[in-house]
Amino acid sequence: MDPQDAVDLGREALLIAALLLGVSVIVGWLRSRYGTQGLLAGSALAALADAHAPIAAALGLHAQGAVAAREALLAVLVAAGVNSASRSVVAFASGGAAYGTRVAATLAASWAAAALGLWAGDAGAQFGLPGDLVERVQPAEPPQVQRHHGIELAADGIQAAASAGVTAIIQ
Repeated sequence: MDPQDAVDLGREALLIAALLLGVSVIVGWLRSRYGTQGLLAGSALAALADAHAPIAAALGLHAQGAVAAREALLAVLVAAGVNSASRSVVAFASGGAAYGTRVAATLAASWAAAALGLWAGDAGAQFGLPGDLVERVQPAEPPQVQRHHGIELAADGIQAAASAGVTAIIQ
């Protein structure tokens, strides 16, 4: 690999990281200042250039517990929809009507399938099915003990288990 190519690749990686960080900060700030409307507006504006950054920001806010799963998924749909629309405009402008129509139809079908999935989750919630499409996993805390084949693995060391051959996680 040419050294200049390595430098260019590193520069591009830093630019992408800065873009993700910047969009995450802006979308998070808009969400904290204006609520769901701020999250959706920030996602839409950022998606004019790139869909990945606002999607990562929305899902990051959900992972931190700052937004509900439905709110994060709505932001993902907004980002994907706005980015699909901007890509469709570019396709029409650069490739003509036939190319633009194919690109726009494909992107619209993809977005509609995602929207249908979110709608189906909402409809299922009305019939008693789980409404949250994303389940939060709680990490194990150090005081928890795991027993396996007569050995207890605790935060403070290994000890003999009370009954050999028992496999259990005590919380």
